[in-house]
Amino acid sequence: MQLSKKVIDLDELSMLAAQGVPDGAGVRSTVSKLLLGHLPNDRSLWAQEMAKKRSEYAPFRDEFPSNPYSEIMEQIDRDVKRTHPDMHFFCGDSSFAKSNQESLKNVLLIFTKLNAGIRYVQGMNGISASLFFVFWSDPGDKNAAWS
Repeated sequence: MQLSKKVIDLDELSMLAAQGVPDGAGVRSTVSKLLLGHLPNDRSLWAQEMAKKRSEYAPFRDEFPSNPYSEIMEQIDRDVKRTHPDMHFFCGDSSFAKSNQESLKNVLLIFTKLNAGIRYVQGMNGISASLFFVFWSDPGDKNAAWS
């Protein structure tokens, strides 16, 4: 299997992924992270890279939501509340769904503030929600604690 190699050939992985990616055992999450450039193709660097990304993200997560752009935050809040109403993961009054909504809001707000040249637009919530769900669903990682 391509993912068990020490150094993963991203071109080969991309061709394999175009045929479909299995949903079990975190394969979809790992493939997504690799193809999006979130993880390096050298497996030995994964833990180090994830630790680096989490240490970079934590200050943004703590700082930005406390000082939001009100108009943008209101739009993000409206969009997130409408995100995947058919999925228990995002919808409903459970603490689980509310926590996931809050995490998605944080991600969108931080992205918007860090990328001032790219305005937040409706639809970014759907794309981000899909990635968030896939990454969160990785059984071998603690992504939910970092959202």
